[in-house]
Amino acid sequence: MKKSLLLLSIVSLGAFASADVYGPGAGFAIPDNTPGGGSSSIAVGTGISSVNSVSFTITGDPGNTATNGTIAHTWVGDLTISLTSSNGNSVMLMERVGATSPTAVGDSSDLSGTYTFVDNGSGADMWATAATALGTDIIANGTYNAGGFDGTSAQTVSSFASLASASGGNWTLTAVDRAGGDFGNMVSWEMSANPVPEPATMAVLGVAALAAARRRKNK
Repeated sequence: MKKSLLLLSIVSLGAFASADVYGPGAGFAIPDNTPGGGSSSIAVGTGISSVNSVSFTITGDPGNTATNGTIAHTWVGDLTISLTSSNGNSVMLMERVGATSPTAVGDSSDLSGTYTFVDNGSGADMWATAATALGTDIIANGTYNAGGFDGTSAQTVSSFASLASASGGNWTLTAVDRAGGDFGNMVSWEMSANPVPEPATMAVLGVAALAAARRRKNK
């Protein structure tokens, strides 16, 4: 019996350590040069202990075709994309890539495809990628550092720490185009996060821990 409880503890701990994927969130249009932008929410039924990554797929208006023939949201430097937790805390995933001053227009490269954003500098540098994308070329799909414009000419890397310990509720992705002449669409998005363990799971872990302690005592 003690061995069974110990095995159950190991299985439960493995499940607790695994991240869950929430979504997909609904797609939405990114209106041109509109302060409120567009957004959609994902309803999360349980609390979130930490966020690992946010992924979204973005395409462009049929009237905006990049030089390589791929439909894209042109001019990545126009875009600001953020995630807001159910508790109202927000982090910047992408903001004014390539901007060199508070009034600069940013990089003219395009987005088309799926992009994943992670915190604390564990991904690639989108600013550096955009700078080598030769203007109107597409920024490659991949995993990038979340972050925003630092007020001068570089990216400030975001931390997802403010999103931790959020209660159940709606998580919202917002995309804003901050200059005229470009249109795009958010096709869908999802979030990888670690849920707060349910009470039943915590109870199992407590029983298993007690059984393990007794087993050590009886040796």
